[in-house]
Amino acid sequence: MLQADFLEEFLPLFKKHRKHDIYLETNGTLPNGLKKIIDHVDIVAMDFKFPSSTGNAQSLWRVHEKFLETASRRELILKAVITDSTTIDDVKRMGRIAAGLKKEIVIVLQPVTPVSGIAGEPDKEMLSYFKAYVEKETKKEVRILGQMHKCLGIR
Repeated sequence: MLQADFLEEFLPLFKKHRKHDIYLETNGTLPNGLKKIIDHVDIVAMDFKFPSSTGNAQSLWRVHEKFLETASRRELILKAVITDSTTIDDVKRMGRIAAGLKKEIVIVLQPVTPVSGIAGEPDKEMLSYFKAYVEKETKKEVRILGQMHKCLGIR
């Protein structure tokens, strides 16, 4: 989304010459940029940045909600990285936001690939509990999927 001005010009040209769906992977923090390109995007995959998982005291909940107002116009995948410090309060808040989206979406919980001294892998029971909780509260499809880019060594 940092390159929204470029994408606003590029994506229509790309779609004109290539008949591919446009998949946008984003951290969901630049809603104004998304507004510029949403008409040229087919699928939006947005990561929730949980304060408990990131260690960032600055909450991004309001920014994520504003981002989703626009993103929900397209096929939508919501993701959240789960660490050993992720709290149920953050999972519940994401669940309430997801439940408020009046459309079918997929929610992906991603157990963190451990990074020495930064984030630890979540307990399997905790991850399973989070999945069951979000499914029950949102009535939406929830999947657990590892961070494939890290498993493959892609930055």
